[in-house]
Amino acid sequence: MSNWYIVQTKSLKEFVALENLINQNFKVYLPVFDKTINYKDGFKNVKTPLFPGYIFVSTNSLNKTWHKINYTRGVKSIVSFGNNISPIDKNFVDDLKKTEVNGRICFFKIKKLRIGDSCKITGGIFKNYFCFINKMCPKDRVKVLLKFLGREINCMVSRNILEPSFSA
Repeated sequence: MSNWYIVQTKSLKEFVALENLINQNFKVYLPVFDKTINYKDGFKNVKTPLFPGYIFVSTNSLNKTWHKINYTRGVKSIVSFGNNISPIDKNFVDDLKKTEVNGRICFFKIKKLRIGDSCKITGGIFKNYFCFINKMCPKDRVKVLLKFLGREINCMVSRNILEPSFSA
């Protein structure tokens, strides 16, 4: 039976470590989300690790494979507590995967959306527009208010394309 372990990567090398561990036939998980960055020419979504500097690796026998993992390009070390390398809770990775939509962590599955919340629309014709939730409807639909061409418009969108916007 395999266990999941936390692996610390070198600075900004999560994707390098991921690729190299996959090439060695390890089962690897790197939870990512789309981070919206405001550039001069508009907003851009950037795939960003949820836990910068860390990935998860599953293996049947860590005793036989820890050298391969530790000396993989992009990997700093397997996370240990003293001299003990302990697996993480078996449900942790599964629970993270349940929050994904299209391979990305979707925060609305973590944070419950409520009326009045500010959100960003991540798909469809209003992609990258910000809106406010007016009403929660059946079948994962949400009625939102958004500004478009200088007017405020009420429209229905899928809950799957809404991402809560967090103000700093």
